Amino acid sequence: HALDSFAGKWNKKNWFDQLGLRVMYGVKGDMVYLCQIPQVGKVRATKLWHAGIKTVEDVAHNPDKVKKLLGVKGDLADEIINGAKLLCLDV
Repeated sequence: HALDSFAGKWNKKNWFDQLGLRVMYGVKGDMVYLCQIPQVGKVRATKLWHAGIKTVEDVAHNPDKVKKLLGVKGDLADEIINGAKLLCLDV
């Protein structure tokens, strides 16, 4: 920590936080944020990513496309979409 504060300034706390999430979910760094949506893990994040849904905002603003891509309905679909909307509010 001391070396980082003197010279590097590479913001290691955020880097280690993201690395932990990458390891936990088993995804590339770009997909970590999709995995923070409730009920979205590696498989669903990968499906969304390959279909062009690459951010939490994309999920929140394209509910019909997300539901169709993931093949989810009802309460599960609502949980995913509403979770994405809540994450958008936190940004």
